[in-house]
Amino acid sequence: SKALSMAHAALSSLGGSGRGLLQADRTRIWADPGVPLEIDVELQERSLSLALEAEPGLQRDTLLALAVADEGILLEDEPAADWAVRPRERLEWARQEARLALGRDRANGFGRSGPADVVAAWEACLSHDPTCEEAASALMRLYAAQGKPALVEVSYQRCRAGLEQLGLRASPALEEVRRATTSAAPFPRA
Repeated sequence: SKALSMAHAALSSLGGSGRGLLQADRTRIWADPGVPLEIDVELQERSLSLALEAEPGLQRDTLLALAVADEGILLEDEPAADWAVRPRERLEWARQEARLALGRDRANGFGRSGPADVVAAWEACLSHDPTCEEAASALMRLYAAQGKPALVEVSYQRCRAGLEQLGLRASPALEEVRRATTSAAPFPRA
């Protein structure tokens, strides 16, 4: 009885009493397999997948933006638990894939494709993964087109520093974008 009461108390802190979920007899307590459970990581992965499967356009833009809006760290209270690492990394990779898709879509004129929206999408990519040369290159091109050379250099340096922290160097492609966006010559379109 005391163990069941403690289990109910533990589940109540998660938003429910657990009385419908938990079953017990004199020797054990178990979760009723007939009670449907919503697991937050599964919901997040499903929303990311549905957003990525949608056709480029305003609806996909909205779905992608909503899917990446939740930036919570999965199993944050278990930072060193080996069993939590793979799900956490899988979710973060899916979120970054969605951020990249949003940046690409907006840059190609799908969805919210105003200059500020395109910059915001690529900034989100680079903020979450400073080693993302695609995002850094896109931002460098955008800032160069807007006549903001200081932001071109900031974007390049952020990416370069992220790569160096991993013991890597910027690719020749990123270096070429830097040269092209900091020179007086117009940037060649790829």
